Amino acid sequence: MDLTAQNAAPPHRRVLFVDDEPAVVESLLRAMYPYRKRWAVETATSAAQALEKLSHQGFDVVVTDARMPEMDGEALLKEVVARWPTLVRVMLTGDMGETVRHALAHHVVAKPVAAAALFHRVEQSLQARDLLTDPALQALVGRLGPLPSMPTTFSAINRLSRQPDATLDQLVGVVEEDLAVCSNVLRVVNSAWFGLRQPVSSMREAVRLLGIRPLENVVLATEVFSAPSPGVERLRRRALARLASGPALVDALGVPALRDAACTALVLVDVGELVLHLNLPAEALRIDEAVLQGRTREDVERERLGADHALLGAVLLSLWGIPTQLIEAVAFHHQPAPAPAPASLRSLVALACALQEAAEAAPALRPGAVQKVAPHAHAFGAVDLEALLGLSRASAA
Repeated sequence: MDLTAQNAAPPHRRVLFVDDEPAVVESLLRAMYPYRKRWAVETATSAAQALEKLSHQGFDVVVTDARMPEMDGEALLKEVVARWPTLVRVMLTGDMGETVRHALAHHVVAKPVAAAALFHRVEQSLQARDLLTDPALQALVGRLGPLPSMPTTFSAINRLSRQPDATLDQLVGVVEEDLAVCSNVLRVVNSAWFGLRQPVSSMREAVRLLGIRPLENVVLATEVFSAPSPGVERLRRRALARLASGPALVDALGVPALRDAACTALVLVDVGELVLHLNLPAEALRIDEAVLQGRTREDVERERLGADHALLGAVLLSLWGIPTQLIEAVAFHHQPAPAPAPASLRSLVALACALQEAAEAAPALRPGAVQKVAPHAHAFGAVDLEALLGLSRASAA
């Protein structure tokens, strides 16, 4: 599967814009005119009118203003989630400080919005549905219902970090709105792998010491794997363990340019498993039990569900608008890159995941798990697998 391949004849998308100000609607129509060959745009000037159109016409995307009288954008999207869960949902807002409350949207976009930016952002999400060509995967997504939206605190930090005038105090303010995020930020900064001589109790100092990208990844791991269940807690611990070993693994393999992207991908590789635990908890536990008996997770998932969590995770990340190289790394994180191939984000993430599985394997299963690591290491030349396994074992401790 090539996640970047384009269809010879791109599908025509139907998009519904919703805003209570007619002038804004007209402005959006004019702005989207250059994309008329790809998007058929309809408009509505109220949430009630939007629901009427959605009930009688097939749409791919709904783009709504956040603030509208009678029924606002959040209430509209709540109805959309319940009735049309496969629609891509976009919220337009003039107050990005409110975005932490807009969890129903796949994308929260600041007004005024650049037409090109909106088009390309939504098109990437729409490509997620184009991946659903396999009937088994379509059936699985149908069983799951609405897929989760992008985590709100991570999204807020991600946007803030890209503003040239963003301050440390602004970042700290966003972090402090989520107690679970605060707890994990302090836990990571004070963990053994971070290497501080004295404990840190100040959130401001913890954020300063972590830096932007590591902070984003800790927040991402915390928010994505936040549901109160043993299965999800296991996924959260694994994500944080990969964050712990990721930088050392990158250094050992001599690929520093991949560090930031690899750490983000390593947080996200299990997001498909998360969806299964949230939506099909009994089935997810049965799959976990089969894996503990020595079977590979992807084989069990394909047998029981018809598709594996790697591709399911790629579909979700496409909806979130995550960069394509990260989606590819998640989609193929159980598969060695084709040989011969140079070191890449995909091969690094697959190697890190294989190392973690070997480190976590029960003693009786460990020899077989270690053997599975070798094909993932070919892209990096001659490497010391035992030394790399040591990094994974240390982070899991």
